[in-house]
Amino acid sequence: MNRLLIILARHGTVMASSDSTPRQTPEHPNHPGKTVPIQHGKGFLKADVFVYMHDGQPVICKDYSRYRGSWRALLARLLIRREARILEFLKDWPHSPKVVGCMGTLALMMEYVPGELLSEHMAAGDPFCFAQLMGVMKSLHGMSVTHNDVRGNNIILSKDRVVLIDFAGAVRGRGIGRLLLSPMRRSDMSHLLKYKVRMTGEKPTAEEQRLYQKPRWIQVLQRLWKQRLLPFFKQHVG
Repeated sequence: MNRLLIILARHGTVMASSDSTPRQTPEHPNHPGKTVPIQHGKGFLKADVFVYMHDGQPVICKDYSRYRGSWRALLARLLIRREARILEFLKDWPHSPKVVGCMGTLALMMEYVPGELLSEHMAAGDPFCFAQLMGVMKSLHGMSVTHNDVRGNNIILSKDRVVLIDFAGAVRGRGIGRLLLSPMRRSDMSHLLKYKVRMTGEKPTAEEQRLYQKPRWIQVLQRLWKQRLLPFFKQHVG
């Protein structure tokens, strides 16, 4: 099956025709071998993501096989192992997808979670959903883990739970790394606060803005990455 997946990926069978994100997680394929594309990995170290039938069940496959044979495959393997370790640590937490397994060293299979992306669930007058999101994030932080990529396309509103996805940039605070948890927690919460007006019709309170203000050094690093480093890698690194 590993070989089949690689062949499909290389020939574009499993890739989306654009890099846009769907409004919701797609319906799962209804027969073995069929795949449903979610994301085409266009960009620096971006994975191809699709729904795939594995042992008769739909799974999400995050596939970096496009980098096989290049130096970027080493970084892709590190990302796969890192995300798998975080998700394995969170296996009993109901708000993250479960790890199904790895397909070789460049593809990670995860639980398929049907639902609507938060980016498309922005109707005002839904304070309960926003309160749920805040509770989920605080619960994650309580386990000494920060997500670090909180945005609407990385949050699924499923039928009975809220699920965070894409833990490639997540950090688990251990040892001296715990010193970074407090500022990273504030950064996560500051991103969630952006959705408060759109989901509840209310602005963040002065207290919320004070408690969850993103640290300046994180803002500087994010601007440096987005405005300087990432464009450089895209243009000059093959």
